[in-house]
Amino acid sequence: MKYLDRYIVKEFFSPFFFGLFIYITIFIVDILMDLIDLFLTKDVPLIYIFKLFVYNIPALLVLVIPMSVLFATLLVIGNFSAQSEVIAFKSGGVSFYRITAPFFTLGVLLSIFSFFLADVVVPRANTKTKQVYNQILSKKPLPEITPGDFNAIGDKNIFFAGEEKDGEYLSNLLFEVNKEFPVLIIAKKAFIKGKSWIFSQGKIYDFGNTGQNYRRMDFNQMTTPVVIEKEINSTAKNSSEMNFFELKKKIDMYEKAKIDTKKLRYDLYMKTSLPLASLVFILIGAPLALAPVKTGKSIGMGLSILIIFLYYIFISVGKVLGTNGKIDPFLGAWLPNLVFITLGVILVIKARR
Repeated sequence: MKYLDRYIVKEFFSPFFFGLFIYITIFIVDILMDLIDLFLTKDVPLIYIFKLFVYNIPALLVLVIPMSVLFATLLVIGNFSAQSEVIAFKSGGVSFYRITAPFFTLGVLLSIFSFFLADVVVPRANTKTKQVYNQILSKKPLPEITPGDFNAIGDKNIFFAGEEKDGEYLSNLLFEVNKEFPVLIIAKKAFIKGKSWIFSQGKIYDFGNTGQNYRRMDFNQMTTPVVIEKEINSTAKNSSEMNFFELKKKIDMYEKAKIDTKKLRYDLYMKTSLPLASLVFILIGAPLALAPVKTGKSIGMGLSILIIFLYYIFISVGKVLGTNGKIDPFLGAWLPNLVFITLGVILVIKARR
């Protein structure tokens, strides 16, 4: 039987790493687009871009490892079935459970590894990500400015009709400070220096408390603080930066203070639910792959994407219900696993016949 185990493990890892490569490539595109935008439009140094890219990898692995496990399970067992190897195994007295035992062993090991990533590596990577963004913002604030439109930034609106000149300043800019009756600042030029807007060659229109009359003032240059786009300078950790026990301690503290903890409890239970998806997907994939149809890479990939899509629909439903108090946060976090475990048990029972 050790030969059978070695044979199955050997067959498993080739499609597993192939699936890992494909899924990472798919999901990493969105991350790269954001990082390229930071590099091209915000002039963020490459060293920061590289760090942000690296710190995104652990969370991505937690997401794609279960997908790759499902793909490998469907492909390997599907090929065994299509090539009559399953029949040969059973003729030799090897049961369905014995055939799938190496898959479940691999599923347990990969689930443990995923939990380690989710509970130890990902929180640290998320903390590092926040630190990098704070370094970026301390050097150059990043307000989003869309030409030809009003841009809400903090308690102010900014409109500019011109174009950015050499990445240094904005032309023909209108700056509105939101009050009951606003103060309008119209300037020919504006640029950011440090953490301040510098306006030049402009006028200020103050409509006072009634809005019926206004006061106009001309200026050659004026300075006002920049409102940073993302308020991420807080030193307090959020749930994505905490491990299981840190988050549990925070929940206990909040509950003593009578603060709502539904969202935090959902996040806590997801730290155990999502890593277990590798094992759940084997329970689903193994009996499905026994269908008398050859499961090639394209079919295996397509079927795995369909199952994953359904799984993440249940994640979304569970999150809404669990964080809004419709069901207990534990049930919300574990809803997809409970549904798929039930379905997997039914499929396994049928596969035995």
